[in-house]
Amino acid sequence: MIDPLAQRISPWSSSQLSLGRKALDVLMPHFEPMLLDTYRRALGVDWDKLPDDVVQNEKFKLGRIAVGNFDQDYFERQRAVIKNVAGIANYFDCVLAYHVYASNLIGTLMERGKFKDSAERSQAIEAILKSVFTDMAVVVTFYVLRGSHRTGDLGRARTAGGAVPEPGAAGVFADA
Repeated sequence: MIDPLAQRISPWSSSQLSLGRKALDVLMPHFEPMLLDTYRRALGVDWDKLPDDVVQNEKFKLGRIAVGNFDQDYFERQRAVIKNVAGIANYFDCVLAYHVYASNLIGTLMERGKFKDSAERSQAIEAILKSVFTDMAVVVTFYVLRGSHRTGDLGRARTAGGAVPEPGAAGVFADA
């Protein structure tokens, strides 16, 4: 089953896909300290080390979003990430946390990446931002559906396309 949200996400261009792969090569060796900093600064945790399941799920997620691969596996794993974060932060704080995540990704990419010129550097930044903001749109949709389910008012929860979802049409987030 294809998640209804996946149908709303435009495929990455070949250029974005290439830049996403290049970004992953730069980011992954530095991922854990970067993510720990994100969780500390953005979500206020006082961890010395990230839990293994958090690392695994977040690495998987970055590996998918950086290349625009928002497939069913992404949605299944993202559900675990969202539920973990939802236990730490409310909707507002979760969305606000994305600025630290994006900043850490871009900062690491700019510090460690090698680009042939400023145009390629700008395109790499745009590709990472597209990845992060698409991921954030999935998270926002989860919180909206979760809130609508809790209040019994699914009719107010609208999908990214503006259509009111049918009961059960929320894909892997159906029982959020």
